[in-house]
Amino acid sequence: MHEQELKKVKEALTNSPVLRYIDIEKEKVTQCDASQNGMGECLIQDGHPVKFYASRSLTDAEKKLRAN
Repeated sequence: MHEQELKKVKEALTNSPVLRYIDIEKEKVTQCDASQNGMGECLIQDGHPVKFYASRSLTDAEKKLRAN
């Protein structure tokens, strides 16, 4: 069940009209977010994600740094 839902999320994030091409002439914003277990970012232009998303899980060492 989780694999099916993850596949749906990935498809929603990577299929048009969600991702758009970047216009280098327009203002861009980077949105970042982090939790106890991971972090991510997205490049936004005109209120829409453009070009890419990035995310990853924190390593055990990074989790320990956060706890201090």
